[in-house]
Amino acid sequence: MAAWVYPPRKRPLLFLLRAGSVALLLLFLWNPACVKKEKKAEKPVLYLVEDHSQSVRKYQRDISSVIEKIAENKWVRKKFLVKHLFADTLLHTRKPDDFAGQTDLNAVLESLKNQPSTKHPSAVVLITDGISTRGKDYRYALQPSDRRIVFPVVVGDTASYPDLKIVRVDYNKKVGKGNHFPVHIKILYESPGNPVKTRLIIRKNRKIIYTQPLVLSESKPLVEIEKFFREEKPGIQKYTIEITPFQGEKITYNNRKNIWFEVVDKKAEILLLTSKIHPDAGAFRRILSRDKAYKIHVDNNLNAPVNYDLIIVFQPQKKILEQLKKFRKSVFWVTGKFTDWQALNQAQQLFEKQAVALSPESYFARLNPSFSLFSLPEFNKQMFPPLEDVFGKVRLLKPAEIVFYADVKNVSTHQALMAIFPKEKQAVLLGEGIWRWYMTEKKENGEARFTEALIHKTVRELLSRPGKDLLILDYKEMYENNMPVEIRIQAYNNIGELNPNAELQFKLKTPKRSRSVPLFFKNGSFVAHMDNLLPGEYSFSVSYPQYQIQRSGFFIVRKSNMEQISLPSDVKKLSDLAEHTGGKIFFPSQTKDLIKQLLEDKRLKTVFHVKKTKSPVTNKYIWLLLAVFLLSLEWFYRKSKGLI
Repeated sequence: MAAWVYPPRKRPLLFLLRAGSVALLLLFLWNPACVKKEKKAEKPVLYLVEDHSQSVRKYQRDISSVIEKIAENKWVRKKFLVKHLFADTLLHTRKPDDFAGQTDLNAVLESLKNQPSTKHPSAVVLITDGISTRGKDYRYALQPSDRRIVFPVVVGDTASYPDLKIVRVDYNKKVGKGNHFPVHIKILYESPGNPVKTRLIIRKNRKIIYTQPLVLSESKPLVEIEKFFREEKPGIQKYTIEITPFQGEKITYNNRKNIWFEVVDKKAEILLLTSKIHPDAGAFRRILSRDKAYKIHVDNNLNAPVNYDLIIVFQPQKKILEQLKKFRKSVFWVTGKFTDWQALNQAQQLFEKQAVALSPESYFARLNPSFSLFSLPEFNKQMFPPLEDVFGKVRLLKPAEIVFYADVKNVSTHQALMAIFPKEKQAVLLGEGIWRWYMTEKKENGEARFTEALIHKTVRELLSRPGKDLLILDYKEMYENNMPVEIRIQAYNNIGELNPNAELQFKLKTPKRSRSVPLFFKNGSFVAHMDNLLPGEYSFSVSYPQYQIQRSGFFIVRKSNMEQISLPSDVKKLSDLAEHTGGKIFFPSQTKDLIKQLLEDKRLKTVFHVKKTKSPVTNKYIWLLLAVFLLSLEWFYRKSKGLI
């Protein structure tokens, strides 16, 4: 380009100035850069997590020895980036001033997910006795995808002792006045030793109301007991369930359990709605009338729907379905050969049946093994007669829990015979003849245990409060006396929106006095925070005046400190944790083996990253300035020579 303007032989200087300025302008546009490669080593992280609760206080020498041997090993420090942390109910980067009275290993392991780490697997050496007094089961707090390989080091008493314990008590937290209600108790004997004798004792207000001798052994380690009780006094009642310790039993804190339940005097209004007399309605009435929590009405017309908590509709007809349009509470549909399916399909949006020929069909019931809303007694399919309905294909339009599938002429199908819609609080039994089930069971066994349980529990499910009530309580039944008590309450408006402006009233009650507790709103919940409560039993009530709703609850503040009870280390849970995360369990005497495992584990390796950086040869604007400078020289030179 310069040669075209200035011939090199005639005007060499101008040629050079123009060539230089053009070259510099091109460099300005190109801006050449150098690529620099930097190799960076990223070590795997080794978390040394030390339990700092009272239960391991006397094992500090063992813990310090393990920490010292690992942290001071030069090969460990060469391979890993070592971080020393402390655990109680939380994960601490600095050593707490005192030993905590509680341990929450689930929360500690969850916190490890948020610790800064490499993108590759990290090792966690958890030095603990495995005793977690708060929170969820910590064995599955970490998943393999979290890339935290846990190597527990078990300190404390690792010997196993024979132990009797109450593992579970199932009961209804609300029962009707004068009603018989079940208490189901599971007792476990953990020992490879000899059989032991004990006694189950149930007390009410320190008075023994039931006792039963028990014998447990290695061949029969689990005993389940179901006992029915009856309460006439409304309000909150407490039962104490305990098993007497056998001679030499060291762990006795789990031999006792308290349960609280509320006895309610209000009866649920249930209407059996049938267009004509039907034996199914008679069976329902006979079964439900025995429960004093229900008031049963039978009618062929729907007069005052607002008075009923539940309507059980038999053989729905068009007239009845039109009356049901305004009813917004729970409905239990029982269909049959005389059901007006065309009207029923249009009246609700939960299920439908394409009944074309209206020919009768027999359907045998097959219990769904995956049904989980409530438990039912053993179901002997061969004993129960088929239910009858018109032939047609059934389709469920909304999510439902299927209780029974229908078998037609010994052919298994996936068509629902009975289903419950938990969100809508409705249910449907697609066939008549439940009265035959009742009579057959009575004849064969002397009692209709399955049929009665099916009807009672379905009705109880339909009458229970919706999954998203206007007032939801979140609290525990047991607190330690050195821990604050927090009860969380969520308040909603009538369209299901969280209501942070709700004017709630919280009252804490003891046998001697009651007092109001202020509430504050935090993270979507109202919180009642109570410190320094003395050991004892407490009840409380929460009122929502805007919707005339009141909820109640009860809890106990326990004097004993679980961390100070002499318990053996939980080797089983720590072993499961190690296996679940791909690690291995060790003991303080195996610290050398642990170090060897850490050094040889191929999953825990240093990863090298190559980082490429581009840096320009020089600032691009220098090229522009030089180009302008050369152009200026060219202009002055031309002027000095008198060139235009």
